[in-house]
Amino acid sequence: MGNMMSLNISDDVIKAAIQEEVHAGIVKALGDPSVIVRDAIKTMTNRYVNKEGKFCDKGSWNARPYFDWLAEDIVKNTVKEEIEKYVNENREEFAEEIRKQLKSADFRKNIVASFLQAVVKNTESEWKMPISISFEKPKEDSY
Repeated sequence: MGNMMSLNISDDVIKAAIQEEVHAGIVKALGDPSVIVRDAIKTMTNRYVNKEGKFCDKGSWNARPYFDWLAEDIVKNTVKEEIEKYVNENREEFAEEIRKQLKSADFRKNIVASFLQAVVKNTESEWKMPISISFEKPKEDSY
C-alpha cells in the first residue's frame, strides 16, 4: 500500500465527462436525431386544433391544421405588437387627432343620431319596463 497515489481531477472535469456520457446514452436510446425531428414534424402536421389552438379531432367543429393555426396566430400577434408599438411611440399625435375628431360637428351629429336611434329602437321593443306616475300628496310622517 505504499504505492498509493492521489488523483487531483477537478469537479468540473468530472461533471462534464458524466454529462457527455449521459447525453450520448440518451441519443443512443432515442436513435438518429434527424429521424426524431422528422417524425415530430410529421406528427404535428397531422394534428388539428380548435379556435383556441387546443388539439382536437380532425372531424371536430372548427378543426384546422395546427401549422395553419400557428402561422395565423404568429402573424396576428406580430401585427398586434407592432401596432401597439406604433401607437405608443405616437401617442400624443393620436390623442390630438382623437380630440380634434371629438370636437367636430360630424362626430356630434353621429353621436346624436346613434343615441336617438337607440332610444327609438328601445321603445319599439315588446319588452317594456312598467312605469307608474302618481300625483298624490305624500303622507306626512308623524314622530
